[in-house]
Amino acid sequence: LASMKYNQLQLYMEASYAYKEHEVVWKGTSPMTAEEIQLLDAYCYARCIELVPNQNSLGHTHRWLIHAKYKPLSEQINGMHHPFSKLPDVKEPFGLCATNDGSVKLVTSLHDELLENFISNKLNIGMDETIDLGKGKSKQECIKIGKGHVFVNYLLKIHQNHQLKSDERGERMQTQCWAD
Repeated sequence: LASMKYNQLQLYMEASYAYKEHEVVWKGTSPMTAEEIQLLDAYCYARCIELVPNQNSLGHTHRWLIHAKYKPLSEQINGMHHPFSKLPDVKEPFGLCATNDGSVKLVTSLHDELLENFISNKLNIGMDETIDLGKGKSKQECIKIGKGHVFVNYLLKIHQNHQLKSDERGERMQTQCWAD
């Protein structure tokens, strides 16, 4: 990548990082550890490549929400058919509920843990594939203020948390996202 003049690489995570308090999500897989990320980050840094953590923070959380501990945070507890399911005929929760403050608390704790391992002050919070937003627990709020406003309110809560922590650390964190 360095020889092609790439200067940023985003390390995409869904459930592929060994989060300290969330072993149930990554158990039985081969997640990256903090030490591995730090080694990769140092390798990239030495080659003028910024390694940026990328953790989806609303959609693409089905690997979390299938577990009892996280299921209450799902938009649709009874689940739905979605294109990323290992078993296409089985319903499973897909996205976090954007109106549940517990969702914000979970993802910001994940972000905080990830960021400890990166030199970069950037974070990509994902936010794409919100295919079930407004189809479950947030339905009434989406009807009341609109799906777009529910999405933006959730995004702003995450951003506010990062701004507070950035100010504490004396740096400015650029929180990136994409959505469809």
